[in-house]
Amino acid sequence: AQIVATRGDLFPKQYVDALNQFADNLDPMPVSMSKAIITQELLLKDGETFEDVFSQFDEEPLGAASIAQVHRAVLSEKYGFREVAVKIQRPSIESKLMGDIANLKTIAKLFRHVDASPVDYYTIFSELENQLQDEFDFSKEAKAMDQIYDSLATAAELPIVMPRSVPELVTRRVLVMDFIKGTPLSRMQKKMEESGIKPGSIKSKLFGRKFVESLTEVFGRTILGTGLFHADPHPGNIMITDNGDIGLIDFGQVKQLTPSYRDTIAKIIIALDERKGAGEDDFESNELLGKLILDLGVELHKDAKHEAGAAIAMWLFDGSVENLPGGYDVGELSPDSPVKEIKEFTQDLVLVARSVVMIKAFSNRFQIGWSLAEKWAPIARKMIHDSASTDDRYLLHDYPFAGRVRNLKKRIKKRSANFAKTLLVRMPPRIRSLIASALIQ
Repeated sequence: AQIVATRGDLFPKQYVDALNQFADNLDPMPVSMSKAIITQELLLKDGETFEDVFSQFDEEPLGAASIAQVHRAVLSEKYGFREVAVKIQRPSIESKLMGDIANLKTIAKLFRHVDASPVDYYTIFSELENQLQDEFDFSKEAKAMDQIYDSLATAAELPIVMPRSVPELVTRRVLVMDFIKGTPLSRMQKKMEESGIKPGSIKSKLFGRKFVESLTEVFGRTILGTGLFHADPHPGNIMITDNGDIGLIDFGQVKQLTPSYRDTIAKIIIALDERKGAGEDDFESNELLGKLILDLGVELHKDAKHEAGAAIAMWLFDGSVENLPGGYDVGELSPDSPVKEIKEFTQDLVLVARSVVMIKAFSNRFQIGWSLAEKWAPIARKMIHDSASTDDRYLLHDYPFAGRVRNLKKRIKKRSANFAKTLLVRMPPRIRSLIASALIQ
């Protein structure tokens, strides 16, 4: 529902508007219940009263979703009068949602090997089941949120506004964190239209470009950098602050990728970036992308076209491409979409793909052309560079071509072929061909 709500370019407006409520506009708990849960979780163990912790507490929630609802509050003098958001878990919600997921997995398993099924939903629901188990523990959410904040704060300027937790006011069912003042993206389009900013207008596109750029940088630096990233970027979890900054909230769903998996994504991004300007029939480039997609854990149907892997990589990570190899269609709902060639995929790919597809959806929503591969390429190259040894980096830069080939041959004898792959993926197709010829000779 949340994904469909972002795809006004694919689905009728009445569907998009109706499903938009699932972002953060469900029926809330009574405030008396919210306060009772807070008191039970935070206060009784220390003998404090509600007023000892909160000098203000807004009874009207900021938003209510399936697992929790959030209230704005101001902490007491003891906590520095800090303006905060208080996230409170709904009673008994864990057993209900886990039961729903178990039922969905049972149904999905029955259709897992049916050819007419477009996607392996069993894998998707299995990954969501794993994520939900952590999402019910707000102490894990607070830890992940603070870790992601710290990883992004290493830059001169944080590309996005994020909350930090109040560690002494965090339990399994209650999370107190910084308050991000603004409007959820789920309600922003209506607000823009009320202000006279129409979809497709110059102002709308300028806002959309800044918005998509911020999200792209954040997800590039977290997916490719630390591997720990926000895995639920739907419109209810994205804020537009009063001064126009982009805010990211609700870190209940996060994903940690292994270094090897990040490395494979980085190689795909670099290969796509270096493919720019090549024709759709560029055999070498298609071969490389096809292999890397398999390394990402994608299994194709036996009768899939030879170019299917490359087409999937381009469809997923490069929204600016108009023509896909193999005659596949870029249209996501097209019967000729390369997605139909996917038989199975790993759980690691589920939330990476979800985040990437969401960013693609936002670029379509604001009617701006966008290529994740182009924007992520500098981050991917830096990641590959930083993971290489000092000697390896010497070969990756201004080193004479002949010497590079000689040293590459020596390295292959001493080490696994992974080093050769690292070098070759970073080079344009023409250079890769020259090196391959030199090695064979």
